[in-house]
Amino acid sequence: MLSKNVNNFLLCIFYVLIIILSSFIFKDYGISIDEDNVRIIGFLALENIYNFFDISLQDKIKFIILNQTAHAPSAVASSGPIFNLIAASAEIFFNINDSKNQFYFRHLLTFLLFLLSSYFLFKIILIRYQSYGIAFLGLLFLLISPRIFSNSFYNSNDIVFLSFALINLYSFITFLNNPNLTNSSVCALTTALTINSRIFGVIFLLLAIFIFLISILRSKSKKQNTFLLVNYIFFSIVFLIISWPYLWSSPFKNLYLVFINLSEHSLPIHIFFNSEFHFFKNVPWDYHLQWIFYSTPLFYSLLFLFGSYFLIKRLISRLFKIEDNISYHDLWRGKKEAIDYTTILFLFVPLFVLISSNKVSYGGWRHLFFIYPFLIIISCNALYRIKTFLFKKQNISFLISCLILSTPNFLWMIKNHPYQDFYFNFLINDKSIKKKFEVDYFGTSGKHALKYILDNNQNNLSVFSPNTLDLNLSLQLLEKEKRQRVSIIEDISEADFIINNYYDWRGKTKPNEYVFSKEFKLYYEIKIDDMVINSIYKRVSFK
Repeated sequence: MLSKNVNNFLLCIFYVLIIILSSFIFKDYGISIDEDNVRIIGFLALENIYNFFDISLQDKIKFIILNQTAHAPSAVASSGPIFNLIAASAEIFFNINDSKNQFYFRHLLTFLLFLLSSYFLFKIILIRYQSYGIAFLGLLFLLISPRIFSNSFYNSNDIVFLSFALINLYSFITFLNNPNLTNSSVCALTTALTINSRIFGVIFLLLAIFIFLISILRSKSKKQNTFLLVNYIFFSIVFLIISWPYLWSSPFKNLYLVFINLSEHSLPIHIFFNSEFHFFKNVPWDYHLQWIFYSTPLFYSLLFLFGSYFLIKRLISRLFKIEDNISYHDLWRGKKEAIDYTTILFLFVPLFVLISSNKVSYGGWRHLFFIYPFLIIISCNALYRIKTFLFKKQNISFLISCLILSTPNFLWMIKNHPYQDFYFNFLINDKSIKKKFEVDYFGTSGKHALKYILDNNQNNLSVFSPNTLDLNLSLQLLEKEKRQRVSIIEDISEADFIINNYYDWRGKTKPNEYVFSKEFKLYYEIKIDDMVINSIYKRVSFK
């Protein structure tokens, strides 16, 4: 076995290599359909800060808000802004003016936050299993999960929430296993940041309170731990208010308005699932479960099912064996089991709440990305059992076997870069995916389609999309001189090119129902394996 210092050195080298790799590839990805709306949240938070201190708003911020707010949702001012506030402040500080650089800068920030959170995943697994090999495999599983990896560049909604939720889990585990004032306060900070990144994060506050109450009933220092819990709750609220400028003027009233906006949030979105359109609030009960199962590498899913079986079986067994007079003394034995049951609750309770409420059901399962690291932690329980009972002390053989099983997944990511967001495992046929699921729901292929047209045509041109693909947004990632040569139009009769990404959230046209006149011929296709995700048509008469 390698020494601790050698393992830490190798981990540092691994992260350095990942950062170098990201610096080469972060500009390869497209732009997601609501990145402009998410970006404006940060500038509205800056506006709240200027107004609170009665400072005259900078012309640049004023210009951005006036030009962008019209496209943003009505509730955008009350959305959690912490990441977007940092990004907006950095954009102003570094004087980033061109749209291409603005969005690429955000992509890099999003990935770096995700990469930081991955280290806390490594730490959790290392604490739980005392094995650098298993901890590294868990880290690797997260980074070579195709959909998560690609989203970690351009999805500053769901990946930011995932990142803060994971950091919060680590800080809560630290607080639970080593209750003191410092750990209580740090956990309060990470909880506040998690809620700030998405208001649904309040569920982690409630779960933390529930789990720590059980810990108090099991402990001998009830008075001290009760004080620490009160400190945690109090400072979670304080840090939330401090990090959310919208709450400064009237904290509880505005927080109430946030929840009202959340409950009234409704977009006329239809999702395409199992060959039919469904309104996003009326999807089948297994919508998320199918998405998770088919778009997660099968090796990881099998490990998760295996690990869940043993952990839940043990938990149920303990519950049935608890004696009435010591009802809290045997829920978990030791700090390692506390990590297991905390992770189970942090995964399954939010999953059950979101599925049963059916509040957010569009864009695949991206709104549930935050549970994915918890899924990996539970998968590592299966790895631990496999290593213990099958490989025993053959650590190298164990690592090599797991790496071999992960290799096809890694090779797929390389082959299909930068379209990892369109990954489905082999249990669903490539030719049937588009007939069953919405594929390019984020519209990230729009940038690549526009780039191909402009690289291969030197004249000015007009482009039409029959979908809800936001080509004006996709255009923002191209060079300024290229943007000036394109007109995005709404009338197909005036179009020189058609870009079709087969996604229509209005619920009007299914993927296989797009038909265009003979005035246009197929010009180019963007494919993932045998699946066409974007088709470009060119007007026959266009030269």
